Amino acid sequence: MLFTTYENGSLNYLTGDEGLYICDYASKIFGQTTLVLVELNDSTAIESSYTIYYTKTKIKRVVKRKHIIKYKSINKNNGNISFNDYKTIYYTSKNFANHRRLNSDIFYHLLSPKFFDISNKEKLKILESLCE
Repeated sequence: MLFTTYENGSLNYLTGDEGLYICDYASKIFGQTTLVLVELNDSTAIESSYTIYYTKTKIKRVVKRKHIIKYKSINKNNGNISFNDYKTIYYTSKNFANHRRLNSDIFYHLLSPKFFDISNKEKLKILESLCE
């Protein structure tokens, strides 16, 4: 069974992969992790956070939360971004596949066997489909 929570259902995504970034957080509890996708707008960003509950063999449920980040500055490095002076780095599709991820590859393969080969837009579609 899949569950979804929304803080603001009126936020919409761009149609292209440009301006769409992803980051992951280390699991503090086995079977639970968070992936975040962020879309840049003029001086704000829409952040969608997906808390994913899983076992060794399947995704159990996905809880989604959205909120707006108001930023003063964006730091860009090799196509990746971070906001203001925060240390969290959001990655492009290509760079996410190459960076030292905080979750095991087995977890990502539960989402999709080709998770590292697809665009952030496709990753977003997968996560959204798990919320429905």
